[in-house]
Amino acid sequence: LTGALLIVALFSVNGVMAEGPSNTDNVTVNIKFTPIQTIEVNGSQNVVNFVYDNIGTYQNGAEPVEYPSHLKINSSGPFVVNVVSTDFTGGLSGKTIPLSDVEVQVVNTTTGYTGAGITAPLPLSTTKAPLFTSTGGGMNLEFDVTYSNPGGKDGKYLEGYLKGEEVTYTADVTYEIIAN
Repeated sequence: LTGALLIVALFSVNGVMAEGPSNTDNVTVNIKFTPIQTIEVNGSQNVVNFVYDNIGTYQNGAEPVEYPSHLKINSSGPFVVNVVSTDFTGGLSGKTIPLSDVEVQVVNTTTGYTGAGITAPLPLSTTKAPLFTSTGGGMNLEFDVTYSNPGGKDGKYLEGYLKGEEVTYTADVTYEIIAN
């Protein structure tokens, strides 16, 4: 009987010792990708001026303004760039300028861009509209943008000043990037 108890006690002690600290253990390593989309307007190009200062400009409209590397985009996947504008404010009382008189167009990109929709000028509107789309993401993608004022020709703005003083109409344009 004593021998049997001794054997049971030895197995019990070995069982407890086997459950103690071991010489290996595991850690799980995860690599998680959180989607990002950023868009930035070149800070030195945040004002677009169409200046009507001679008869030729009033007849033919102002020259388009092209800004190289105007938009910088970072995106972890496909995206859409939308544009929306406020109405023009300022100027003469009772005289308005339609937003559709001004158009915006992406005209050139850095390498690495894959997408569509960079085809034609888009008239400004208070309704958000897609300017272009991308079928892939990228880092530091730069886009040249041209602003034009085709609605300002044929003398349409000839009476846009007050008592010989310059008058300015102002609208704010907002670019937005969203996942596609």
